Amino acid sequence: MTDSSASGSMFARLLEQQLTALERLYEASESLEEALENITRQRDEAIEELRGIVAHLDAFDVIANLYLVSLPTDIDSYVESEHESLPSLTELAALLLAEREPRVVGDVTQTAGQELENLHGKLRALFDLETIRLHVELQATDEVFTNGQETPTDVVPSRIESRMRLSIVSAELHMRNRQYMDKERTLLLQLFSPPAIDLAIREILGYGVADALELFDSTAGWLRRKLVDSGEEARTFLEEQLAVNEDLRAVIEASGLGDAEALDQLVQVAVFQQIAGYGSFSAEELADESTMNAARLVKMLSDFSIDLEIQSENLVSAFLAGDNLVKRKPFASRLVDGERRWILIQPTSMLYAIRPALENALKRSRSATAYTDHRGELLESKGLAELVKVLKPDVAYQSVYYPDRDETQEFEGDGLLFIDRFAIIVEMKSKPLSPASLRGNPGRMFLDLKKIVLDADEQAGRLRTLLNDGLEFALRRATLLNSEGQPHSLVQDVHIPVVPGREVLTIALSLDNLNAVSTVVEELTRSGLLSGPEDPPWIVNQHDLEIITEVFERPSEFIHYLLRRREMNISGSFRASEELDYFMRYLTTGLYTEPGQAGIAMLPSQTDRLDAWYEYSRGDRAVAAEKPQQPIPAGLADLLDSLNEHRPYGWLSTSIDLLDLDGPLRREIGDLLLTLRRESRMDGKMHTKFVGFGIAGPGKRRGILFLSFARGVTRGAAFREASLRVRLRKHALRLDYLAAIGVWDATETFDVFVFNDEQWQPNPDLDDLAKRAGYEIAEPAP
Repeated sequence: MTDSSASGSMFARLLEQQLTALERLYEASESLEEALENITRQRDEAIEELRGIVAHLDAFDVIANLYLVSLPTDIDSYVESEHESLPSLTELAALLLAEREPRVVGDVTQTAGQELENLHGKLRALFDLETIRLHVELQATDEVFTNGQETPTDVVPSRIESRMRLSIVSAELHMRNRQYMDKERTLLLQLFSPPAIDLAIREILGYGVADALELFDSTAGWLRRKLVDSGEEARTFLEEQLAVNEDLRAVIEASGLGDAEALDQLVQVAVFQQIAGYGSFSAEELADESTMNAARLVKMLSDFSIDLEIQSENLVSAFLAGDNLVKRKPFASRLVDGERRWILIQPTSMLYAIRPALENALKRSRSATAYTDHRGELLESKGLAELVKVLKPDVAYQSVYYPDRDETQEFEGDGLLFIDRFAIIVEMKSKPLSPASLRGNPGRMFLDLKKIVLDADEQAGRLRTLLNDGLEFALRRATLLNSEGQPHSLVQDVHIPVVPGREVLTIALSLDNLNAVSTVVEELTRSGLLSGPEDPPWIVNQHDLEIITEVFERPSEFIHYLLRRREMNISGSFRASEELDYFMRYLTTGLYTEPGQAGIAMLPSQTDRLDAWYEYSRGDRAVAAEKPQQPIPAGLADLLDSLNEHRPYGWLSTSIDLLDLDGPLRREIGDLLLTLRRESRMDGKMHTKFVGFGIAGPGKRRGILFLSFARGVTRGAAFREASLRVRLRKHALRLDYLAAIGVWDATETFDVFVFNDEQWQPNPDLDDLAKRAGYEIAEPAP
């Protein structure tokens, strides 16, 4: 996919019919502006057609039927990327119904199957039109930027606004059945269960987090439970009637089906005739199946419901702009024969609506400051604990305070971890996103973006400069973390040594879902909004971080992923809807740009294997599913594990270089040490193999020298020989660093490890020694 062709592969992620429609649109338009006007008109006409379709339909019957179609029928066979329907169809239908004039409702009327099928198809068609329209809008703003017509302002640049809107709206339109709900549940309890916070919420709302979770549990499976019960009742009744009712027997015989199959169809018809009644409930009915009283349920349901008896305006246009009311109000309600009844529009939206609702209440309480502090402390403890768990760093600090070089100002950082030649700066953004930002408002979104991302980048940039300027400095004070990532002790005047070529990576961590931001960081880089365009932060939410660290088995893989994500944030070679798509792409292909690939590739959903394993590991899926892993041959895996176990200086840089190898080279290197060892055992001679990285291109020039020594060579002699060869080859090739891994007739994965990252300097004596050793002196890198 490219950004340069209006009708080319830029839209590769669209369905084939969408792409065909897009090409026709461009053929019929003389400019991008005209194309945008045309597709916007077509979208508006489609909305009006849908309003006409739903005008006479029963709201609860439509919602219940679309709800059922959108949900997986079998969790064990569910595959996100192949699931035909979308929960967002039900949401959009509910919003269309909320915009029409209220109606007096007596008995629920059943919608004909053909009408539902037509509605379903028209909703999908509207989604296709809006997806195309958003891409045309992005293309138009990109053209403005390319032509230099856009000037920096204090508001969101139009291209970034379009990109972020596309990310948010695409997630709304094509959102599948959200996974990993256990993590949100755990976080909700951690955030809102402390007694003082729980009391403050109850004083304002009349209920707490435990009540909201019980409401979710009681209603998420309501429709299915009632369908099963009604199906069993219908089957029992029909079986009894079949034995005594000749008319029913005649109907079955006329169908041409066997008794069992015909009975199944009759049960299905009987159930779906009453689906709206089964799917909806009163507060009293729900109270009978929960521990809460009806009055509390009415309060909660009212807070989380769209009242279909009050005609609303602009809900559909807001939905298509990224502001989905169902995310805040996942129920619909109306009076049926004078009784207030509710129906659930989207089950998972209820769970994810709890946090913003409770946080909004806390803003109005006396505990607002206490909650903000608690939220920040929780994020720091959870985030740093995950990073310590996956990295097992040499040392990790929380709440670091340090002066600038002039020692005129003191700054604070949230986390700082050191592992081998790497430093990881962690900035925690614990402040919740504003309600306007959660609704997709681009102006407010940009302000939140600037506060969360750009402030993190600026704060990390100060520390990054101190770590990379080649001078020593000290942390005035910090909290030392233990091996579990928990506070151990307060330390002062912590000396930070100079490490040649130290790699510094930045993580911006949040409790909120920042996928709309994290997947468009390259846009911030292109616009010059980041202080370090070559070191953009990895922006991730706590849920995704926990899943990623649970999958990775080696610190080197995690650091390698951060480096690959940094490259994606610079080049923008791939765009995805969420971080876990990038992660699974990394496990599958390494997240590399294919040779000769031009422009930007859109990634479809990548998480099928991850979803299957996660659900199986939690007991939600009966069919076994393996943890997703990247392909690492056994020999290479042993070497990576041995480097991690012994951790000589330079081990992590070397491990990352090994992970940089493609599949065939991984297999070759995985067997290489065994091959070299076998050859030395057979002929009694030393054997070597050099693998270079970046020798002929830009970036760091580095390499690994593999050696095998003859039997009888002492460890000291082997180390001296390896060190000399590393020094001469590194100098001759002008490498930034070079590692040597040596073996001899032993059982260890490796016996000698040498790492040289001394800064290259002209040295005639070394030139002469290198030439006599057979090395050709390389020219300076361009």
